[in-house]
Amino acid sequence: MENTLTIDQLIQSLQAIKIARNLSGKEPVIVGSNYGDRNGTIQAIALNELETVKLIDSCYSDSGLAVYQDLEEPEQGEEVIMLNYDLVSF
Repeated sequence: MENTLTIDQLIQSLQAIKIARNLSGKEPVIVGSNYGDRNGTIQAIALNELETVKLIDSCYSDSGLAVYQDLEEPEQGEEVIMLNYDLVSF
């Protein structure tokens, strides 16, 4: 799979940022996403959970992929870690 970080790359990137910026490690992590709405404003999305899922081909998705959550089924697909999200609130 291209255009995404592996678990090791994510951990290394977070550690490098923590060290370079002298962070405590208690800072919240969010995802920034630009949906092309509101004049290109980057939306802040909070991460609240990690889950192991499978990606399967899907003609119903713009990416061509869909998340399949039942790992016990013999469905073909690539096992990945999914970051679940929620609204950001302070």
